[in-house]
Amino acid sequence: MMTEIQVEPVKNYKKYATIENAAKLLVFLLPIGAASIKGWSSAFYGFLAIVSVVWLIKKADFKSLRICKEEKIILWLFALFFLSFIFSETMNGWIGIKSRWVFLELRYLLFVPIYLMLRNINNIGYVLIKSCVVTGFVLAFHSCYDLLVLEIPRATGVYHHLYFGGVSTVCLFALLSAEVYGWTSKYWRIAGSISIFLCLFSVIASTSRGSYVAVSFLFLLYPFFNKKITVRTIVVSWMLLIVFSLLLYSNSELVKQRVDLGFKQLSDYIQADKDQIHDYEIIGSVGVRFEFGKAAILMFMDKPLSGVGRTGFAREVKKLMANGRASRAIGSFADPHNAFFYVLASKGFFGIIIFLSIVGLLFYSFFVNWRLTKNIAPKVGLMFVIGFVIVSLTESASIHRGHWLSFNLLFFVVLYSWRNQSRMIR
Repeated sequence: MMTEIQVEPVKNYKKYATIENAAKLLVFLLPIGAASIKGWSSAFYGFLAIVSVVWLIKKADFKSLRICKEEKIILWLFALFFLSFIFSETMNGWIGIKSRWVFLELRYLLFVPIYLMLRNINNIGYVLIKSCVVTGFVLAFHSCYDLLVLEIPRATGVYHHLYFGGVSTVCLFALLSAEVYGWTSKYWRIAGSISIFLCLFSVIASTSRGSYVAVSFLFLLYPFFNKKITVRTIVVSWMLLIVFSLLLYSNSELVKQRVDLGFKQLSDYIQADKDQIHDYEIIGSVGVRFEFGKAAILMFMDKPLSGVGRTGFAREVKKLMANGRASRAIGSFADPHNAFFYVLASKGFFGIIIFLSIVGLLFYSFFVNWRLTKNIAPKVGLMFVIGFVIVSLTESASIHRGHWLSFNLLFFVVLYSWRNQSRMIR
């Protein structure tokens, strides 16, 4: 059942009501058009940042925010991650950097004012969960449009099937972990239950193997997120996952092709000799990801402190290929398709330490609270962090492409705000 969380009322509430209602509206709308309208996520994240700055200016009295030590550390880490970009580009001479990329990286810094505002808005997390309910229907509509009307082999949305699958995966597990089927509102309960299946359909339609892995892994973990864990619950859940996966694999030619191709490319890469790893046709998109990792490590070793910069991967990998230090199968790829390798190569030691600290501290803050409170925020946040890590192992766009980064940061800031509201109950 939904547990209402009330934070300490803001003084002169009417003074902030309009701003906070605007913030709720922006949080609600951002996920809905994230995969269907270009620039939607970035624009709404920017509007949310502007609203948060106005809110802070009007509030002025920062002492009343009661920020604890853990929150200060998280906020400083996000600010430092932006500064690691400034440091890296300064050391690399700002080669090839465009002004829009500076504003893109600025999203990490804007996490701070957005968090300070959302933390003081009652039950902001439920606004996001209800948005996911609506988003499930939008994603399913777009999947049907891509597959049936445009007659393309996969659902891509307006960007790419990887992003479309990522958005569908996040909404799916936000709804599952929020237990929408237990909501007191009959209409939201029915809509939420249907939306879960629509999100799952959209993940399947995207044919994103990274999303397949994330969904499978999170379904394996899902039984352990219940308050009462029993062997029966685990066995039944895992059996249902296995049966569903086998039925899907045997009845969907597209899913079968994508899964078979992934295993074939992995097998070919393992068996490839020194000459064959340079042939993309042999090792494919799975094998080349391992070569991305090797190249990223070499770049880190060459420039350990600052990395090669935001645009440096494509430039430096050409040098490595010319010297025979990297596989020629990498070709002209602009990033290593792994968020952790991307940060390691582009921002060096300081960047990767800060990035790992952010992910680790967020995971810890959700993990230590999810069994200690009736509030579902830690549970939703924990599943989101795990899903984010899994998807980020196969894609780096989740942290450096404006639309994907804005979408992920919204979930991070809302869920972390929501989680900390449960600590403010009197």
